[in-house]
Amino acid sequence: MRNIILFVFITFTIGVKAQEGTKQLMPNSTDRLWLEFNTFTGKEFGTYDATDKERIYIFLNAGDKLHFGMQMHTATNYGGNVLQDPDYVSFRIIDPDGIVTTEFPEQTIVQSGETGFIDTYTEAVNGPNGVLINGTTITSGYDALSFTAAKTGNYWIEFETWRFSYELFGPVQQRNRRFALEFFDVTVTDASDNLLTNPGDPNTSAGRLWSKGWGFTNTSFDVYPVKAEFYVFTADEFVNKVQYEMKPYSFSFVSNSYGVQNSTALTYIEKAQSQDGDYTSSSDISEYRIFLNDPDRFVWTNTTLPPPVLKVWIEGSLIYDYDYNRNPQLSEISIDTIDLEKNAVTCPYSDITLFKIETNVDGFAAILLDIDGGGYSADGGKDRVLYLDLGKRLNYVLWNFRDDNGDLVPNGTISASATFLGRGPANFPLYDVESLSGISTSSIRPFNKLGPTLYWDDSQITDWGDSGGSMTETSQTQLTIDNHIPRVWVFDPAKVGDQHNGNLATMNSWFNAIDLGVPEINFRVSQSATKCINGYAPYVGNIYKYGPLNTDISFTEADFTDRYFDAYNDDLDSIAILSLPPNGVLKLNGTAVAVNDSIANYDLTLLSFTPDNGWYGINSFEWKATNGLFWSLNQDSVFLVVNTDPTISAIEDSSICTNTSLVDLPFTVDDAEMAAADLNVVAYSHDPGVVPNENITLGGSGADRTITITPKANTSGYSIIYVKVDDGLTEVIEEFSLYIGPSITFQGDTTVCDGSPLELTAVEFGADSYLWEFGAGTVSTTRDLTIDPFTIAETGVYSLTVEKDGCSATRDINIAIAPLTTFTGDAEVCVGEDISLSADET
Repeated sequence: MRNIILFVFITFTIGVKAQEGTKQLMPNSTDRLWLEFNTFTGKEFGTYDATDKERIYIFLNAGDKLHFGMQMHTATNYGGNVLQDPDYVSFRIIDPDGIVTTEFPEQTIVQSGETGFIDTYTEAVNGPNGVLINGTTITSGYDALSFTAAKTGNYWIEFETWRFSYELFGPVQQRNRRFALEFFDVTVTDASDNLLTNPGDPNTSAGRLWSKGWGFTNTSFDVYPVKAEFYVFTADEFVNKVQYEMKPYSFSFVSNSYGVQNSTALTYIEKAQSQDGDYTSSSDISEYRIFLNDPDRFVWTNTTLPPPVLKVWIEGSLIYDYDYNRNPQLSEISIDTIDLEKNAVTCPYSDITLFKIETNVDGFAAILLDIDGGGYSADGGKDRVLYLDLGKRLNYVLWNFRDDNGDLVPNGTISASATFLGRGPANFPLYDVESLSGISTSSIRPFNKLGPTLYWDDSQITDWGDSGGSMTETSQTQLTIDNHIPRVWVFDPAKVGDQHNGNLATMNSWFNAIDLGVPEINFRVSQSATKCINGYAPYVGNIYKYGPLNTDISFTEADFTDRYFDAYNDDLDSIAILSLPPNGVLKLNGTAVAVNDSIANYDLTLLSFTPDNGWYGINSFEWKATNGLFWSLNQDSVFLVVNTDPTISAIEDSSICTNTSLVDLPFTVDDAEMAAADLNVVAYSHDPGVVPNENITLGGSGADRTITITPKANTSGYSIIYVKVDDGLTEVIEEFSLYIGPSITFQGDTTVCDGSPLELTAVEFGADSYLWEFGAGTVSTTRDLTIDPFTIAETGVYSLTVEKDGCSATRDINIAIAPLTTFTGDAEVCVGEDISLSADET
């Protein structure tokens, strides 16, 4: 069996996404990517025996209607295995309580002429007849099976193959090994058959179909490149998207926060390294839900974050300054070589230096120190990775001048690449993908334009390379932020059945939805003649605790351990209270705490604060910590915020025509303790490429406020708009969607093989008119543009114009032929010289 996991969220994409299944897996009729049910590896993807992480789920609210259909592949031989007759393949649907639904208790798979059978690719991508998309009824699709959900939750569909063999004592039922669905479609509607879509995206099904482990086949090593997009919903409620250009035959794909291995003994990079063998089957590394469309925002709501603000210092020097709502977002700071000093030789303490990171959102920091000068590498332990989970406000990343082996680094120059704030990590381990020619990634929600950089480390693949060439267009490792080089490996036909490159190996790539940092910082390490700082001692950061009026605030041990930083990872032993809050009582197990009291780590859950009756505001007390041997080199504040959150009214989703503005959309704000006029309100866009932050204007006064939005010129699509109200103590964020229409996105490849068909379909359903133009001529006035065959004479810039409900939008589309036959290198050389040429097509 093969497993897959996906996550993603997109605003503009090439691809119609009205339903879920074939339309996403095969965006063109010449593509091939089938759902594969394969039990050879010991996994049970999509079968009756599938585990939670191998099931195909569909989320339904009570009253939702599920429309679905399929076609089983029925060739006599597939993948070296005789296929079962469709009469011996069954399926059923299980409800959220694990009970077989009465509508589909169990039945054999649908066949030609039966309801639910999808006969052609066109039927599959058009979807179920009778469903309404953006006000238009589907009439040229397939006749679907359907049922109405009686419960709310995750239903799952499961399949079983079986056959009879005749043995000594009669017929014996046996399970078959493998089969595939050529076409598969799932569409979720309301009770009136209206497609359920995400706010601001009326032409696209809201993602309800998901699995934590998918299995696919394209049935070929070299003919059918995979072009599907996968959306991943992360544990911290981000939606990320990945699209591969690869030729895998059969493959499994999962997604998680760490990579291929999750041992605490491994570093951040070692966990993520590609590995020989099938880690998707031999270990449970499935974690995230993977969708084919942007997950339904009413079910899988993305986290709401304030616009990120980040500052970083090293040894007191500001080296990074980012503000999402500022223009420019990233301040230009000239970073010269930074001097880092070890302690004097006579100092009895360990050396120490530190990065100070101030952020307004949680995340992580990963700093890769290249100590030996060969670029950061996890192999040999001669470099160092510094990793820290970040909390809001101040954090300290400590370095004791030692490499990953624990050896003291020599004096000299070293460099670093750093993610100072990462959030929404998404790893994509792929097993048994023989060749890959590209990966594109996006962060979708809550922000669309914060990176991301694609990383990988294939240094553990034992047989890497191409026996027929040098693979100069690719790299085994890419660990540097903002370094955007192709992710490529090739398949060597001479090594079929051997483990090399992606064949029979688990190849991992990863990126972060928020990825803020620098690609290079240079340091000069030297020995001080006088410095003597205790590197064995920890540091502490500030802590923020929140609570309503007249209510005790309780503490946990994690409140303090998460803000405790130790260069040797020694545990927090105890804390000391250095001052007391003025507007209430700090208590330990009900008894008032005194200044200089020491509290052991196991007693921190007994610590609480009782605010004065009726008081609100911000209190603080000072603290420090010890690792049992040394007290922290600093002290910091614990801030106690007692407040009633401000409020903001719900803001309705809105639609406007392309090249127009949304003017003075009203909303209200309020606060129990503060005058509404004194509340601070800011607004920002999830996708500045659609709605630039500077094109959002707030108006009004007091409780009554307005927002005016001007999208980017000649742009259609949608953006999520966040509105944040802040009373100086706490903040609340409201979101709404702005749709700019009509949509001028489309389905289909813009690069096609010479002589193959060009197939483009406008996403907008039910438009008043469609106009495809090339040069000075009209080539189509329908939703579809098909040119078969497509030749080099027809390449160039096409335009699509869509008109609907009095709105009109136009976009240009560049159509090209592949593969490229150009190359780089000097073709004119002297007699006896070597010729070195490299094809431009990767």
